[in-house]
Amino acid sequence: MSKLNPIILAIIFMFNFECFAHAPEEGKIWATTGLYIYRTKTSRPQPETTPYLGYGLIAEGDVDVNGGVEIAIFYIDKLYFIEKGGDQVVEQIKRMFITTGYRHWFNETFSFAGALFSSYSMGDAKVVVHPDTVDALETSARDITEYGMDFSLQVELWGNEEMAAVVDTRYSWSTTRNQREDADVYGVALAIKYLIPKKRQN
Repeated sequence: MSKLNPIILAIIFMFNFECFAHAPEEGKIWATTGLYIYRTKTSRPQPETTPYLGYGLIAEGDVDVNGGVEIAIFYIDKLYFIEKGGDQVVEQIKRMFITTGYRHWFNETFSFAGALFSSYSMGDAKVVVHPDTVDALETSARDITEYGMDFSLQVELWGNEEMAAVVDTRYSWSTTRNQREDADVYGVALAIKYLIPKKRQN
């Protein structure tokens, strides 16, 4: 068998693979699920044990040819950084982020979403860094609920009429953080998107 045969077969497969891009249509519902790679935005040193991997689930319902309503849930282990007198305090807590907003499609592969989010603590806050020179300084990790705004740029890479691979970059801006605290989160979701089939009417 020629060494070129596998290459030729791969090329044939790629050109026969049906490319797909999202075309918003009223009534369609899409689900997206995958891994979320993230970081708390800060210029301060990250602890060696900084978590970086979470999970996400996004539901999008098209309302017209321009886009639709989007609800998302992300589970992350978030770090909060705050500074006092040159000393840094870092605390960590698991949180469930819930966003509600609107996604607009600029073309069949590229879209932007803006949303409001609320996040809820899943357990107790953990102290990661707390120098002995700092007294009674706590971060927003101890808040049961956190609020803010979430922004997303999403690109569909490939797929078919019912499924696609997507890259979703996100930035979550916390509006309830303390002064001098770093609590915003940025990241990228690597996910699979699929169409929820409509129920057949009898």
